[in-house]
Order: sequence, then structure tokens, then C-alpha cells
Amino acid sequence: MSVIVESVDLKGYLIDIKNGKESSFRAFYDYYYPRFYRIAHYYVKKDHLAEEVVLDVFSKLWQNRKKLPEIKNFRNYGFTMVKNQAINYLNRNKVDLHEIDEYAESKMIEYVEPEKIYLGRELARELEKAICKLPPKCQLIFRMVREDGLKYKEVAETLDISLKAVENQLSIAMKRIKPVLETYVQGKSRRLKPGSMHDTILSLLFCL
Repeated sequence: MSVIVESVDLKGYLIDIKNGKESSFRAFYDYYYPRFYRIAHYYVKKDHLAEEVVLDVFSKLWQNRKKLPEIKNFRNYGFTMVKNQAINYLNRNKVDLHEIDEYAESKMIEYVEPEKIYLGRELARELEKAICKLPPKCQLIFRMVREDGLKYKEVAETLDISLKAVENQLSIAMKRIKPVLETYVQGKSRRLKPGSMHDTILSLLFCL
């Protein structure tokens, strides 16, 4: 299945979808499903409810496919759509929205971007293990920034939290993931000087 590259191929996919090409919509669905699911799960808390929200969003996208190529920033548009659909679901079912901040332990989708392969399969596996051990809310925010490419402000708006909260959660994530990178660097290159090791770790973090 083709991988959609946000800045290059997405426009072409949206045009194909507008014209009713189901294979392009399937590729589009496969690419965005895990991203949409994470947002939906943040709000509704349960797997089957998150799935329902996401499927409703994709159904609406297909129904309104003629307008998709006109959207300038589909990523933000899609995430906002998922958020609104989830909140609408909570309102319809009279769920207390204040519970959103009390994010319960949940199983998050394990997802490793294809471009991480160049870091080495071993490192990618260790990083994924470290990411999956992060607190749920911390993990979600980390993935939204590092995997989905959202800016801090966009994450804050999508999750209805403060910019400071996003920064704090990312700081926690970095502190917990850094030891994994340190172990990897030390194991692969024992000749690195202390300063160069620090630079290498930072460069790996920015490549996540």
C-alpha cells in the first residue's frame, strides 16, 4: 500500500478521492486511521467508541469528497474533525467532559514511521518500546509532535490543553527516551567523546 507523503502526495490523493477512486481512499484511510484513532481515544477512552468515531469521520470525508482538494491543511482539518466528532459523541451520551483530563491507562496503537528505518531496526524497536512505556497522555502528545508533525500550538488546540502542558509532557518524554538513545550510542560507538556523544543523542532525538 502506498504511503502518503504529507507535503508531496496528499493533494494527488485528495483529487483521486474527489473523482471516486476507491484505492486512493483506501491508502488515505490506512495512513490516517492510527493518527485519527489516537485523538478519538483521548476523548472517548474506549477502543470500540474510538473506532466508531473514526469510522464516522471517514464516512463523512467520503460523502464530502468533492470538497477535499480545496482544504489547504488537511492534517489540521482532519484532526479537528475527529476532535469535534468525539466531543459530539460525548455530549450525545451525556459524558462528563471534565473527565477528559483524567486520562485512564489505555493501550495505544504501536506505530513506527517508515522513515525511522534509517536509524536502524534495532534502535527503532527500542525507541518504540520506550515510547509505549510513556504515560498515555505523554505518549499521545509525543506521537502527535514527532510522528504527525504537529506544532505545539496545534496539539494544545486539538487536545484542549495549555501550551505549557504540551511542553511539560514533551519534556517528560524526552527525559525517559534519552537513556535508550544513550545506551544505543554507547553500544555502537565506544570511541565517542563525551561532547560528541551528547551531540549524537540530540541529533537522534530530533530525527524521531
